[in-house]
Amino acid sequence: MKKILWGLLVALCVVTGVQAKDLKLGVVSVDAIFKNAPQAVVINNKLKDMLDASKIKLQAMGKSIQESQEKLKKDELILSKSQKEEAQKSYIASVKEIRETEARMKNEIEDARNQALAEFRSTVRQIINKIAEEQGYDMIFSEGVAFTKKQFDLTEDVIKQLKSQAEPKKK
Repeated sequence: MKKILWGLLVALCVVTGVQAKDLKLGVVSVDAIFKNAPQAVVINNKLKDMLDASKIKLQAMGKSIQESQEKLKKDELILSKSQKEEAQKSYIASVKEIRETEARMKNEIEDARNQALAEFRSTVRQIINKIAEEQGYDMIFSEGVAFTKKQFDLTEDVIKQLKSQAEPKKK
């Protein structure tokens, strides 16, 4: 990936006749943005709350199944064969239901995560584009950069703009 990016940079310089010293380059650390932006914290908290609620629901379902099993064991001697079979079928259905509920909850959380991250990525991309246009950058790299001088790192600028977007508007 790094070779491709540098190849594109060289090709751009050759095709446009621009010398490398005339290019204004910047770098953004997506990892730092995802760790430090207030929107990322909100997304993580929302997902954590969803996960916690799912765990509570699944634990309640599990406890109910466990209590049913304990009651069945306790009443085993006084139940008829058909009642035992019915209780066993009910147990199997309950276990199947909890597994399906768990899978459904995981999918809902994953969908919410993907949607929230897609919206956040779009916001970050808009801010990067805005910085590039306002400050006259020719290229801004976001991945595959092993090292950059501080003067090329625009991460803090992006985080500042994200924080300003996250702050409530004063009337």
